[in-house]
Amino acid sequence: MVEPTGPEVVVDERTKALNNYRRKLAECRDIEQKLKDLRKKESEMTKQFDKSENDIKSLQSVGQIVGEVLKQLSEEKFIVKATNGPRYVVGCRRSINKEELKQGTRVSLDMTTLTIMRQLPREVDPLVYKMSHEDPGNISYSDVGGLAEQIHGFSAADLRNVCTEAGMFAIRAEREFVIDEDFMKAVRKVGDAKRLETKLDYKPV
Repeated sequence: MVEPTGPEVVVDERTKALNNYRRKLAECRDIEQKLKDLRKKESEMTKQFDKSENDIKSLQSVGQIVGEVLKQLSEEKFIVKATNGPRYVVGCRRSINKEELKQGTRVSLDMTTLTIMRQLPREVDPLVYKMSHEDPGNISYSDVGGLAEQIHGFSAADLRNVCTEAGMFAIRAEREFVIDEDFMKAVRKVGDAKRLETKLDYKPV
């Protein structure tokens, strides 16, 4: 039996081959998209795994000491003052950007090696933190902390004492200038002292 030949047969074979190529190309694109999705999912799972591993290590690790950078001695060594008083010459983890460890930066120290483990955010006064609000909207004065007692309690002399105390904190830290944390500590100290003061209530006779 002789198979049919001719232009029509050639065109039909080309059409079949072209359709087959298009089908394979579409399948290839689908596989590429699935591969991209799987790689993205793998990346997200890797991040979750690393975070979980770090959380477990944090739970298993010993507590750390909070301190403040006073001075950089060399490329690897820093003088850090711990919150409980002592000062140490310490090293730093390689993963930390040493250029960001400026004077006054809060850091955490390993209790065993006294190595700087991470850079901490700036200390925020709780009274100031209460004033922050995500959505201002229609909120009352009490919703942002109130502060009525502090506003009525501080006088011009108290503000002068705050500036003096902030300067003393800077001197104790061997700095020639004051930073925000100095004023925050000074406000708390003056506020605590004022709470101990007796108040005179004048009543009509």
